[in-house]
Amino acid sequence: MICFIVSMHNHLLSYMVLFITIYFHIYLLILIYIYQNYNLENVYVLFLILQNRIRNKRKMISHSEYCRQLNSAYNEGSVQANPYCQQIVYDSSSHTILMKTGIPSKASNSMRLDHLEFKITYSHVYQEPLLLLRIWIREHNDEFTMSKLWFPKDVKQILNIDSAFQLGLDSISSDMRQHQEAWYSFHPCDTSYMIGDKPEYLDKYLERWLSVFLFSVLL
Repeated sequence: MICFIVSMHNHLLSYMVLFITIYFHIYLLILIYIYQNYNLENVYVLFLILQNRIRNKRKMISHSEYCRQLNSAYNEGSVQANPYCQQIVYDSSSHTILMKTGIPSKASNSMRLDHLEFKITYSHVYQEPLLLLRIWIREHNDEFTMSKLWFPKDVKQILNIDSAFQLGLDSISSDMRQHQEAWYSFHPCDTSYMIGDKPEYLDKYLERWLSVFLFSVLL
């Protein structure tokens, strides 16, 4: 009886090893096929979209609705009405807004800061508006003063940004000449939680988003 049990145990182990080996090889073949036939970046983006939709079933804003509301916000002047706004450019082809602002009064080290640069765009992965940020500082020499980009590690402390926001230097965005630029991004993963996801909010989704993300920074 004991020999029979030991024999069954060994057979089960053998089957398990065989199953794991077959599964691993199938997985490897799938990866090789994807690598040879598809753009890996697109596959990764698709994976993130599926992962996000599984994890987050809250209502989000579609790209077409985002474009409509962004166009309305620009035409109605709600963005450029902010007192810190110095210059604004709306690109209807990429559905983005580029905004140059003054330095908020709550910012530290404000004597060195020259201006802030914001970009409002859309994350297809998270199906949410996405706010990008860059800081420009003043540099002086004997003859003139110039401004240049600055990427400090403690950007949240410098601008006194609320700890509820996740901010990282992790976004690459193209300018109007298709040049790649580095930006800080306000991570959009918790957007629907922060601004509300009730159906009645959808028509004013971007307006609420602007109030929570952009205008709260410019206080």
